Amino acid sequence: KRMMKAKKQTRLFLQVFALTITLSIATNLLNAQDKSFIHMASSSNITSGMTFFDHPDLNGNPNAPVLFSHIITPPDVTISNKKTALLYYPPLEKWGIANEDLTNVEVGTKYVVYISSSTYSFIHTATEENIILNVATRLDHEYLNGNPNGYMVFSRLRDGVFNNYNYSVMHDEEVDGHRLIVRSAPLMGDAIEPGTKFKILVSGGENAIRNYHVSAAENINGPNTTINNASLNNNPNLGIICAHYNGAAGTPIVPFDAVLGVFYNTANGRWNIYREDGLDMPEGISIDFIAAPIETIVQVEENNITTGVTLFPNPVNETLYFSNPELIETLKIIDQSGRVVFETKEKNLSHLNVAKFPSGLYTAVINTNNQIATSKRFIIQ
Repeated sequence: KRMMKAKKQTRLFLQVFALTITLSIATNLLNAQDKSFIHMASSSNITSGMTFFDHPDLNGNPNAPVLFSHIITPPDVTISNKKTALLYYPPLEKWGIANEDLTNVEVGTKYVVYISSSTYSFIHTATEENIILNVATRLDHEYLNGNPNGYMVFSRLRDGVFNNYNYSVMHDEEVDGHRLIVRSAPLMGDAIEPGTKFKILVSGGENAIRNYHVSAAENINGPNTTINNASLNNNPNLGIICAHYNGAAGTPIVPFDAVLGVFYNTANGRWNIYREDGLDMPEGISIDFIAAPIETIVQVEENNITTGVTLFPNPVNETLYFSNPELIETLKIIDQSGRVVFETKEKNLSHLNVAKFPSGLYTAVINTNNQIATSKRFIIQ
């Protein structure tokens, strides 16, 4: 009887344990929220010819699951027909983008920066074992193997090897269910160098929009091809990254040596994919895309309205104090790029620990109980 009771208890424990694991996995999937933001290269964020992001999810995180695409935002149009790559720069502890031909990133160039759920992204490294005929590298990963419907995008990753070529995705004819990253227009003597790296994203997180688009006569306008997708139409607040999938969706396998970017056409409420060399977009080009919401950006200027609330010390290292905390109704802390990094409606807030925020310039937006708003800038050292 004791043995039977023990077996029942063991069975019950295993059932509860299995349920706990299932719920944990389900919770992680539900929390797998992707997001994006628009980064513009400027004199203040370009260092040694490379442009760097300032984002709390990326700063100090060399393993961040981040990818990017080129974007233009009419009427401001800076087209940079450059092969570009992600890189993590330890001296700054920041992620950035660099031109692979070693020229300087042009001021005004814009990029969609996509921060994915780490569950759905990984790094692929070309090796002598997975390089095929010097022009392709075979991907062997659980997210892709046997998953023909998984939408895949990628970004070059500079990590010791320069990579000044365009690439496409292809189905692997030799190993069914696998995929290749292929040089888009290989020339005699060109080869994928061992150590070449790519950031891969498959389908994205729970909130991501993923699909594919095929260029056709009815959706091509010069170098652009217009996407007609219910989830994208009339939705300008998205960050979209994309990649050419050569031969997918019944399209022909053709050389397509072009840097791709995206833009939103406000006239018709449609997203477009364009080639940055300005040449006409050919028909039958299949492109996978993944999109996520753009983070809310707040534009705020410092003002000198007197509310009775002051901030000190400034600059601050760890704790920011507020005078007359009984007057504070709401508080927002906004970083230099316009992102709200902290928000509270806590009453009588006398101080705030800011050590968790990266060093830089911030703005505190304070609303008081007499309905006066003020914004004060401060520096975290």
